[in-house]
Amino acid sequence: MTTTKSFHQARAIRTFEQWQCHADGDWEFEWKFKPDDLAFQGHFPQQSLLPGVFLLEMSQRAAEFALLRNGFARPRLLRVERFRFFQPIMPGDVCVLKLDWESSLLNHSIQVGLLFEKLGERVAQGRVTMVCGGAVDEL
Repeated sequence: MTTTKSFHQARAIRTFEQWQCHADGDWEFEWKFKPDDLAFQGHFPQQSLLPGVFLLEMSQRAAEFALLRNGFARPRLLRVERFRFFQPIMPGDVCVLKLDWESSLLNHSIQVGLLFEKLGERVAQGRVTMVCGGAVDEL
């Protein structure tokens, strides 16, 4: 069964339009970037594109949201293991982030796999390590 919700704030800088949690525990988030989106201002004015650090920020906020919804307390980014960019996100693009993870009960760390796509093609891919303060009974 798939759960779909509209909205959630990925920090103050971005809201994801849609999110889904699939039955297998994987998550998807969607962002739509308007042509006049402030995120593009000043980043290559002749050919605007979304700054890579913005993708990392979106990844972190989406992972925190998904982990909280799955009962983990106080999730936070520990480190970026790897992150590669394959093509730019341009004004007007719709971007989908797919998350999957493996957790370690020993040290409360979670390895989160990240895959950004637009129109079904890979935009960026990587892995981050999140740490949590423990489990939460209810949200």
